Amino acid sequence: MQRKAAGGRHETWYRIDRWNWDSYDGNYRISGNFLNWVTETYCKDIVQRLNAAARQGKYSDELWKTATGHSVQELGDEWKASLEKRIAAEKAEAAQGNETKK
Repeated sequence: MQRKAAGGRHETWYRIDRWNWDSYDGNYRISGNFLNWVTETYCKDIVQRLNAAARQGKYSDELWKTATGHSVQELGDEWKASLEKRIAAEKAEAAQGNETKK
């Protein structure tokens, strides 16, 4: 079953790919969802900042720290922990639903 998040986005990707999201830079889908999380959690214009820096040849990891107050690795770790927490909550909710049906 696919659950829709705010804005109608499907959140099944992290369940399907949950064993593949060891890192925020795992693949396009994972990276896109990581960037979405950073945008919603810390910096509304992070993608525009990254794009501008890359186009100007001025990208550095310091950009993340300046924009969010955290290194990209710290953000990646926090994002992964938030997904693990969400998955655990959904499993608990599903288990509780299964118990109610009995």
